[in-house]
Amino acid sequence: MADVDGSHDNGRYLDPHRVRCVDWQTLGTTFVTIAVLMDPVGIAPVFVAMTHALDAPTRRRAAIARVFGLLLSAFAVQLIVNGVQGTLDGA
Repeated sequence: MADVDGSHDNGRYLDPHRVRCVDWQTLGTTFVTIAVLMDPVGIAPVFVAMTHALDAPTRRRAAIARVFGLLLSAFAVQLIVNGVQGTLDGA
């Protein structure tokens, strides 16, 4: 539904030159889907086995780097999906 000035529609800017708002529901769904697919509880023993030769601080840094990588990947997928949906909606 458009605002009085017609600049917004469901929290997203209609003007392609303006920044779009984050769709938190889709981002949450994407994160949960990736978390379920990655199975963090099941992959933990594999991570421990692969990093057994590392000391604790290095292992912690590796784990944090992987988590940030996963979050960055989820965000990138979200942006790509929004871009494709925007392209398809505009066609």
